[in-house]
Order: sequence, then C-alpha cells, then structure tokens
Amino acid sequence: MGLTYSMDIGSGGNWMMHRVASSLLIGAALVGTGSVQVSAADGTWTMLADTGPSPRVRHAMAFDSERDVVVLFGGETGPGVLSGETWEWTGVRWRLAATDGPSPRLGPAMAYDGARGVTVLMGGIDQDGIFLDDTWEWDGCSWTLRAEGNPGPRAVHAMAYDSAAQLVVLFGGMPPEGPPYLGDTWGWNGDTWSLLNDEGPEGRRHHAMAYDSARGVTVLCGGDLGEGSECTDATWEWDGQMWHFRDVAGPGGRRYHAMVYDSDRQVTVLFGGDRCPGHDGETWEWDGEMWQQVLVDGPAPRWDHAMAYDSTRKLTLLFGGEISNNILNGETWKYDVQCLGDVDGDGDVDTADLLTLLGNWGACP
Repeated sequence: MGLTYSMDIGSGGNWMMHRVASSLLIGAALVGTGSVQVSAADGTWTMLADTGPSPRVRHAMAFDSERDVVVLFGGETGPGVLSGETWEWTGVRWRLAATDGPSPRLGPAMAYDGARGVTVLMGGIDQDGIFLDDTWEWDGCSWTLRAEGNPGPRAVHAMAYDSAAQLVVLFGGMPPEGPPYLGDTWGWNGDTWSLLNDEGPEGRRHHAMAYDSARGVTVLCGGDLGEGSECTDATWEWDGQMWHFRDVAGPGGRRYHAMVYDSDRQVTVLFGGDRCPGHDGETWEWDGEMWQQVLVDGPAPRWDHAMAYDSTRKLTLLFGGEISNNILNGETWKYDVQCLGDVDGDGDVDTADLLTLLGNWGACP
C-alpha cells in the first residue's frame, strides 16, 4: 500500500513539522509493514545519575537480557580499596544486589551468557595483590563458583559472549609475573574452559572486546602491549576459529577504554581510554569496515570505566572511571541515537509514529 504526502514547511512551521518531515517520506513503509529499519541520526550522551555505586575503576559490567538489568561487579573504590559488591541498574536506578560471592577484586572480566541466562565473571586481582583464576556465575539471586584453574590467573583481560557458538570468549590479560602479557584465546561453555587458539593478536592487557552478532565475529581493539611500548589501536576479529587482522585506520592507540556492540544499529561503540598518555573522551563506532568518530559532547575524558549495551532500552550504559590523576567518578551515563522518524521516542519507527504525527498536526511549539 502506498502513501503520498506533501507539505510546505515555511519559517513559521512548528517544531513537530520540522522533526517529522522525513517521517512522512517513509510513510509507505510504515503503513505497509508496520515497521521500518532506518539509519542513525545524532548520537547523544546523557547523564542519568550521580548516585548508586561509589566512584570506582577497573570494575566489570554486563547486560542481563533475561531480567533487563545491567550487572556491575567489583572495582577499586580508592587507593588499595577493592569492592566485592554486586549492583544492578534497573533502567531507572541502581540497586545493591549482593555483597557476598566473589572476593573483592579489580580487573576481572565479565560477559552475559544468553543461552544459559547467567553473567560469567573470571579473574582479577584481590586485596592482597593475588592474581585470581576463579570463574563465577550470577543468576540474579546469587553467585556460584563454577571453576578454578584454567584459563590461569590473570587480570585486565577481556571477554565477550559469542551467541552463535554459545561460548564466552576470553583473550589476553596480565599474568602474575607481568610482561610479556598473555595472547591466548579461551572459550567457556558453561562447564569447562578450553584453549581455542594461542596465535593471533600480540599479548596485551587493558584491551576491549565486543561480539558483533550480525557478522558473527568478536571484535578486539587497542591495549597495552608491554612495558615501554606504545598503546595499539589495531583491530582484530575472531570468527570462532581464528583471528583476522583488519588493516584499517583505527581510533588511535589507547588502553583502559570500554567497548560494546549496539545490536540494534549493528555497530561497535568505543568510548574513552588512556591515549598513552592522556585521558580521552572520544566516541567511536566500528561498522565492520571502518572506524568513524562520532562528534558528540559527553562524559568527561576518562579511563578504566565500564560499559554495557542495554538491548531492551537500546542504549549504551557507562559507569565510573578515572577522570584525572586519582580522581574517581561515580556518574552513570547513557549513549543512544535518535532514529529518523521515531516521533514518539520509543526507540522504534512504526505506525504509532505516523499516528502521533497526525495527532499532533498543528500543535503549538
């Protein structure tokens, strides 16, 4: 079914007319199918809260899609002060979910296993400076110790959940003996860790990973390759069997950054980090072919923060980080994108937007 609509928006046109002119151009798709895929317009960072978990660095976050909450664990809340708290962001506020479970630690990695409905945590450094090799799972009620030993004690490594293989993929990190850093790839299937590969990217720490479910690859970017070395901005992708180096211009060498995959727009989002040296406040996106900087105001430059992508609310959530030497931050921010034609602001472009438009025709500014 087609729809033709024309109008003349002059200088006196109200805000609604200007905003939705493009919505009308896609009216045929709206009426004919009930929904339409549209490209992104302007990305926006918005601070949501400055209360909740205490300011911290080197914590971990993951989105629990079954319960629609972002899970946060651990981190360093002050010099030598580590947290063993579990917090959850409900979409409105933070709530303290647990104080028992894994020991207080900094630098663990965490990923949500969508097939089994649990958040998986591995490794880190405890209050005594001991590198940990334990694997825990959070089901929304309690933590369960699932394994010790493999893949070996480490910290400031990275993990992502490969939904196609139904594996949590882990790469790299810092071992107890320090450099050289680890360059091994492991997979957790819910029962055991298996070594998947020991070739590919150079060993590193403070890198970031995210799983691109549209292309079926785990994306790795950045990291610290060793003492005295520059930070890298190399981009690698794991296809489930081997690593592939992507020979593209990157977002600039960095470490301590955070990265998530926006499954709705099918892009990997990167924010902040240490540019070796220097706190960074840039937002970048990777579409599988190129990195592009998003010119947007947002959180103060920082490193050692954490992010998770909330697929229910279609936004990236950021918490914490260090904004200058030893000044920790406790703000919660969201990054989302206004979709062209999303008149009612629900994150979807559908017939409801057309009805909202028609219902507000002639509304005052």
